[in-house]
Amino acid sequence: MRTVVIVIVMTLLSMRYVRIFAFPLSMSQQQTLIEISDKLGIEDYELLFLCTVWCVHLLVAVAVYVVIAQIWCRYRSR
Repeated sequence: MRTVVIVIVMTLLSMRYVRIFAFPLSMSQQQTLIEISDKLGIEDYELLFLCTVWCVHLLVAVAVYVVIAQIWCRYRSR
């Protein structure tokens, strides 16, 4: 349970402080996003964009958690 809370907090911190996108999107970026959403059959391309950004933040949070856990285990084993 504690691990889930830590990952959620790290995801929220990642969303707050890590910017993986630039606003506003350029016209070519918007067009690419629209084309991708059309190919996937998703009508709302902005929702696709936000879900993708959220997934990237979640992956970053999990990766950071794993690294911190490994460092902590090595520190405790000394």
